[in-house]
Amino acid sequence: MGSILAVSVGIYSVAWWPSLPSLALYFLACLTVSLVAILCRQFSSRHSVYRSTDALRWFVMALWGGCWGLISAHQLLGEQLPGSMDREGFIVTGHIIGLVDSDHQRSRFRFVVEHVQSLDQNREAPKLRLLLLSWYQSEPHRLSPGDSWRLLVRLRRPRGLVNSGAFDYQSWLTQQGISATGYVVTSEHNQVVSQTHHAVWRPLGKRVDIWRTQLREQILEAPLSETGRAIILALSIGDKTHIADQWSRLAQLGIVHLLVISGLHIGLVAGFGFILGLGLSRLFATLLLRSNANLSPIGRWLPPIFALLSAAIYSQLAGFSLATQRALIGVVLLMLAKLLYRRVSPLGCVIWALLLIAISQPLAALNAGFWLSFTAVLTLIFWFFPWHSRRDLGTVRRTAGAQIALMLALLAPSLFVIGRASWLAPIVNLAAVPWVSLVTVPLSLVASLLARHCPEVAIWLWQLADYSILALWFLFDLIPRELGFLESPVPLSPWLFSAVFIAVCGLLVPSGLKVRLASCLPLIALLAAPESEPPLRVTVLDVGQGLSVVIESPDQVLVYDTGPRWNERLGAGDAIVGPYLRARGRQRIDRLVLSHRDNDHAGGLAGLLREVEVGRILPGPSLDTLNQTDSAGYSAIRLILDTKNNPATDNIQQLPLDPLCSSGQRWFWPEIPKDYKDTIEFNVLAPKSNLKISSGQPANNSSCVLLIRWRDQLILLPGDIEKSQEMALLAEQLLPQVALLIAPHHGSKTSSTESFVQQLRPAHVVFSAGYKHHFGHPHSDVVGRYQAVGSSLWYTANQGGVSFIWDTNGALSVETARRLRGAYWWR
Repeated sequence: MGSILAVSVGIYSVAWWPSLPSLALYFLACLTVSLVAILCRQFSSRHSVYRSTDALRWFVMALWGGCWGLISAHQLLGEQLPGSMDREGFIVTGHIIGLVDSDHQRSRFRFVVEHVQSLDQNREAPKLRLLLLSWYQSEPHRLSPGDSWRLLVRLRRPRGLVNSGAFDYQSWLTQQGISATGYVVTSEHNQVVSQTHHAVWRPLGKRVDIWRTQLREQILEAPLSETGRAIILALSIGDKTHIADQWSRLAQLGIVHLLVISGLHIGLVAGFGFILGLGLSRLFATLLLRSNANLSPIGRWLPPIFALLSAAIYSQLAGFSLATQRALIGVVLLMLAKLLYRRVSPLGCVIWALLLIAISQPLAALNAGFWLSFTAVLTLIFWFFPWHSRRDLGTVRRTAGAQIALMLALLAPSLFVIGRASWLAPIVNLAAVPWVSLVTVPLSLVASLLARHCPEVAIWLWQLADYSILALWFLFDLIPRELGFLESPVPLSPWLFSAVFIAVCGLLVPSGLKVRLASCLPLIALLAAPESEPPLRVTVLDVGQGLSVVIESPDQVLVYDTGPRWNERLGAGDAIVGPYLRARGRQRIDRLVLSHRDNDHAGGLAGLLREVEVGRILPGPSLDTLNQTDSAGYSAIRLILDTKNNPATDNIQQLPLDPLCSSGQRWFWPEIPKDYKDTIEFNVLAPKSNLKISSGQPANNSSCVLLIRWRDQLILLPGDIEKSQEMALLAEQLLPQVALLIAPHHGSKTSSTESFVQQLRPAHVVFSAGYKHHFGHPHSDVVGRYQAVGSSLWYTANQGGVSFIWDTNGALSVETARRLRGAYWWR
């Protein structure tokens, strides 16, 4: 088993390699090391020299495992859109797979490429395999899985925003095997080649996708509650788009794994299939009792075969996602052992599953679900086997103990891969797991099987499943929304992970009280005396085309702008700023400054308020002029400001709003300075208090301009001010030379005038803008002006989130998120 585990580790390790060596050179190195290992072993045996060869053998096996990972990595990069072709147009021919996610604005779907043609006839077309496309149309075409299309598309290389603690979109795209993302360009080239609905012969995958689409339409049209419909869609066909609004609530209760298709459900369905096969085998034995036929093969083969078929069908119905593939591999291992009369230990089964998953999904270790699922499985094995099974414990007590063990074991990985954990999970799962597993899931699946031929019966069963969900939700609503989440009070670090891991192991291992207390000492010491925080940290987050800056002292946090809101479900506030603060061990924002009303600066406000407690809000003047004529991107901001007059607004905190941002406002950290040397001073330089701005007037020059002073270090946050406001500040002689400047208006040519740059002469300038955005920020002339005064330039588009950290001696260090994540697939 050690060699199998070593091969798995070798395959998974490639995911973190900073660069990929030549496959031929690596293969030669593996052969050389293997030869040396064989010679060493022969020398030891001939001369009776005892040396442990296990470690050497495992090292060699890990190297050969890396060979498979390297082959997969080169293939992956070879199928991605080259960076030199980013944002270019192509004519692609292929077919749609999976469910099509459509709304009133666009349709989003996966497209398997069969042929690529570059618009530039002189350039060789890239090798692409799978695209993630959006089609924006006023009257969307009816897109069905399996339909073949010829489309004119504009593509981008897989890329995402990079920040500490936030969801890694680029990693997700890479794991999914996406060659490029992009959108369909309106053109006469867009034509249907063939439609699967009219085809006589259809591959199995296309048939399953059509079945899933039909089921989704039937469930959407069925008379169900909104919550029930969303969960039934997730449990039946793996469609999680409608459950997004409930995601935070499910995570708080610790039941995300229960209300979406996971390994638990694949195993449950396999168990149902096994019982069905067992029942059929006994029925055959009863009917053929008088015959002389040998029925033992039937009794032995039917249950495992039915289990495998049930798990495979459910996995296909769920879209055959990476998570379901991992679960299916585990079921296949167990059933093969049953068929072949092999006695496989639980730990051996896990190790074999690791190997098979590594072969089929070399990048699986990048996925949070991989670590959580294997941690949960190993914990259950540890809890029930070998020593706990010898204890004389009742079923309820043992089950409750297992839930607590799972909560403790998942604490460390949950904190580090998700940012928080649920302490309510053991309590909620005791009731929810049997109810959903034995009532909701069977009703939903039987309804799906009957939906095509008995739609009336299917709707009735879906309604019963809906009632079961509503009954469960009635109990969940009794739990206050403020309870449930456990977050780290200190920044996440390897030291904290090690301390939590030691404490969990000590608590779970059957040992005395002294050992358990001793295992908790490192964690207690780390929480009681955490590593000292730098006196000042300024982080410019990577929010794409927008801005969000986090200023931290050891005791307080200020956030300047919240970044954009991208759609009705997601914005930078809940996707980036909130997770970053959790990773930093911050549960509260002391002051939130909103420079002005534009979506790229204030759109993420609603999401941020749902994620993090905010002490005070300092709004820019333009935020007091919102009305119904503003674009839909501002609706979240308008809703927040309505809390001044509408205390009953749902899901929005009652926040004390400061007077509108205006020049002359000033405050300190701490509020009553004890030692001016360590005091952080905040001064608002603009706009004027008498500034009036209408709802239709551009808000850039009304931006709240904030100057931060710590010792002799000055940081300027000017928002989106343009030339006229820069001239006004220069005329009033309010601008000193600064150590750090956030480039006004993302580096637009309407800002950063020559005199403004010459006056500030910043040591460091950060351009917060989207990667190759159509606005073209920063402008080349602006970049040249800052280079002329010797400024160090930083780009969130290229470097991810950028942190400027001053230590107690005043020395500055700079960290970039992309540099900290140096894997080959980030290139």
